[in-house]
Amino acid sequence: MSDAFSNLLSGFIGAAVGGVCSVGAVIVQSWLNKRAAQREEHRIIDAFLGAVLDEFEVLWPIYLSRMGHRLEALPEGQPLLYYYPVLPDVFIVYTSNATLVPRIADPDLRRLVVRTIMQMRGLIASYRLNNDFTREVEGLAQLFQRTKDPEVQRHLHEVHARSAEYANGLRTGHSELKTQIEEKLIPALRRHLRR
Repeated sequence: MSDAFSNLLSGFIGAAVGGVCSVGAVIVQSWLNKRAAQREEHRIIDAFLGAVLDEFEVLWPIYLSRMGHRLEALPEGQPLLYYYPVLPDVFIVYTSNATLVPRIADPDLRRLVVRTIMQMRGLIASYRLNNDFTREVEGLAQLFQRTKDPEVQRHLHEVHARSAEYANGLRTGHSELKTQIEEKLIPALRRHLRR
């Protein structure tokens, strides 16, 4: 019986050791898989943030050269009588990958990216409205040239004044956005990507 008991005990010990090793292997493999998934998540988010940085580093100088510097040079109290064609959505990378935004682990960086995009979209909408003001001023000016109607002239002066006031708001929005992009967003994205 002792041989049978010894064989049984050896079988139990072997099974226990095998079970412990199997459980240990599953735990180690699970840990390795989790680390690999975390590395992949960081890689995806970093690639997204790098593309957002690229998008701003490309779009911002174009905006400045085409419109930003013009707005900065506009004398106070003058309307911005200039058409600035704006596309429906210039943020292709951000918009097409918006589902990645909540996955940005750094809440300050996440808020900064979202806030900057929202400010830029707001400024774009403001340029669309300014284009409407420009169209209206030009139309009234042409009408007044043809008719010399004092009522048209009065309306032209009103729209011109509203347009000048609106340009001051554009200048403020542009200035705030310039600070947001040049002093906050771009440096924050570069710091994040250097880690």
